[in-house]
Amino acid sequence: MRYFPTRTVCALLCVLVAASCGGPEAKKAKFHKKGTALYEKGDLVKAGLEFRNAIQIDPKFADAYYMLGMVQNRQQDIRGAFGAFKKAVDLDPRHLKAQYELGKIYLAVREPGMAMDQAEAILKIAPEDEGGMLLKGAAYIAKKELGAAWAHLQGIIAKGHAKPDAYELLGKVHLLKGDPRGAEEVLRKGIAAAGKSIALHNALVDLLARQNRLAEAAAEARKIVELEPKKTGNRLALAELYFRAGSAPQAEEVLRQMVSEDPKNEENRILVASFYRGAGRPDDAEGVLQEGIRDNGKSYRLRFALADLYLAREMRLRAVEVLKECLGIDRNASKPEAIEARTALARAHLQRGETGEAMKYAEAVLKESPKNADARFIKGNILLSKGDGLNAVTEFRTVVSENPQFVEGQIRLAEAHLLNKEPNLAEDVLQTALKNSPDSPALERAIGILHVRKKEFADAEERFRKLLRKYPDNLELLADLGDLHLAAGNAAKAEAQYAAIRKKAPNLPVAYVKLGDLYQRQGKLDKAAMEMERAANLNPKSETLFASLVQVRLRQNRPGTAASLVEERIRGNGKDAFAHYLLGQVRVAQKEYRKAEEAFRAASSLQPENTASLMALGQLLAVTRRYPEAMEVYEKALSAQPDLWTAANDLAFLLCENGSSADLEKAASLVERAIRLKPDEPTVLDTAGWVHLKKGGTRQAVDLLRRAKTKASESPIVNYHLGMALAKAGRKGEARDALRKALASKGDFPGRDDARKALETL
Repeated sequence: MRYFPTRTVCALLCVLVAASCGGPEAKKAKFHKKGTALYEKGDLVKAGLEFRNAIQIDPKFADAYYMLGMVQNRQQDIRGAFGAFKKAVDLDPRHLKAQYELGKIYLAVREPGMAMDQAEAILKIAPEDEGGMLLKGAAYIAKKELGAAWAHLQGIIAKGHAKPDAYELLGKVHLLKGDPRGAEEVLRKGIAAAGKSIALHNALVDLLARQNRLAEAAAEARKIVELEPKKTGNRLALAELYFRAGSAPQAEEVLRQMVSEDPKNEENRILVASFYRGAGRPDDAEGVLQEGIRDNGKSYRLRFALADLYLAREMRLRAVEVLKECLGIDRNASKPEAIEARTALARAHLQRGETGEAMKYAEAVLKESPKNADARFIKGNILLSKGDGLNAVTEFRTVVSENPQFVEGQIRLAEAHLLNKEPNLAEDVLQTALKNSPDSPALERAIGILHVRKKEFADAEERFRKLLRKYPDNLELLADLGDLHLAAGNAAKAEAQYAAIRKKAPNLPVAYVKLGDLYQRQGKLDKAAMEMERAANLNPKSETLFASLVQVRLRQNRPGTAASLVEERIRGNGKDAFAHYLLGQVRVAQKEYRKAEEAFRAASSLQPENTASLMALGQLLAVTRRYPEAMEVYEKALSAQPDLWTAANDLAFLLCENGSSADLEKAASLVERAIRLKPDEPTVLDTAGWVHLKKGGTRQAVDLLRRAKTKASESPIVNYHLGMALAKAGRKGEARDALRKALASKGDFPGRDDARKALETL
């Protein structure tokens, strides 16, 4: 036998030890340890990866499955957590923690019998296990076996297991028995035994608040704040109790302290603003955020929160202004905050109906981040709004293929199919999405709305009522039911449904808007105005609600009242571009064209990128025959928004009517652009036909104008243009018919005299 020198033996042993340390057991333990540390820090995604790595090394590693279940539980992936805990128990039936977590899941999904089985399995292994005993008590409660629950929980406490959970569960038993005094007594005993239990203090606060003993509840909540002074949720809960108790100054002091103790803490400011917003005090929310921005001029987060607040209040112009400030903080377009700001700007412009600006920002995001789902989703919505269902389908398919659980993306994909006249594909998308997200009320609702559009009213009503049994206070669903009745032709039922919503939620505009729209359809304009005025008063800064009220006043033939409303709004904020735009519309209705022009120019100067004001000004100048100025304005609008088909179309028409031969070529180029953007729009087809006729392309003109007539058969100008084209093509009989139809209309149109003269010659 050969002997190794001592030094060689030692070296070999070191190598063997090192190899052992790097073996499967050491590796899986290392992954488990690292995952546990990440889990405790709250980094759940990375923690899950570490536990999966451990399982890959040892598929029978029960502890790793247990911790993976804990991660998935905190991620609210109940199915995943259940599978992981079940695997841990299958691998190690004595894994009591996994047994306990399984029992909790059974309770959560309302399977108390299975939860009891888990409790018994734990107690069979370890009769004094506190988790098993508490689980058994909770299972008794879930099974409504209150006597057994009471006796069992009293037994736990008598054994000296004074865990707060036992007192909390016992308090619940008393409540279920209709004995709130007994519940309070139990909770106070538990607090005396374990005074630092936040859970028991919270249970007592809830009990007192439920009995409307708000001052006592607030006093108890104050103790929770003292126990956990750094937890903001406790302070917000205390502030809410003060508000409910009518002690607004005390609530405000709590919120003020949250901000003043750490003025640079953006999270606290946003939470306080959110609290004020939820409490119906948006001005206070705005003040908190603006103060934070003044203190920290480079804060993106505070500006995003402020923009969200403005969007929620339908103050979209203010939202846009705040988001543009974000772009000035740092010129680095690839910075995540810059991408988020541009995405938010795209969303805000889309809400204002400014699709050109929205697309500009969405494309800017996609240039830096081609797979950005938010920007693609916005782009899809822009395409939907333009009637481009085919390309919208492409965008939404990209979104949902990357994010299959994105419910709103699935709904928009279905809407795009509907726009393409593919109702079956739309339903397939929604039904498939529902299989993947079976608990999604939004998908159920979307399927109901699809049934309404397909005029399958009974199926739609059944689905809506099923949802309402689950969510009886959901105002969207209640409004959907009213909309269904209206679509089915039952206005009386729709009115009753909307009135019921108004009674349920008198401080929200939704019912007043619905009733206002219904009354307008019925021609009951006085009633419509009353409802819209109530809606606007509930949210006086909302552009949409205010515009709707002004529109109703105009329909009532009360332009003076409409003008007074808008002028009062402008006096409150002279820089409100939207109000100046509305004033221009009112002045047009009053035929005060000079004042209308002033208003549109004011709106345009206040918000140069808003092409709505430019288009309104251009149309006004065209109507008043100031063609060169109108063309200049349309050029300006196209410069600001190159894909604005209305500007391209209107400018092409004016150039065709009033320009030189060179202008005619430009008109042809412009109308070609308009057709690419809006291929089925009758006004675009009409302009294109007229331009081709002027250029000598009679056959193309007739084809285009026929297409225009199929979509706008009563339009006098379309009939006039078609008649002229047919006359030039030698089809005199058809030309006479078209020209007579044009001249039979009551309204005036450019070329009426020419139409009459042409008819006389045929």
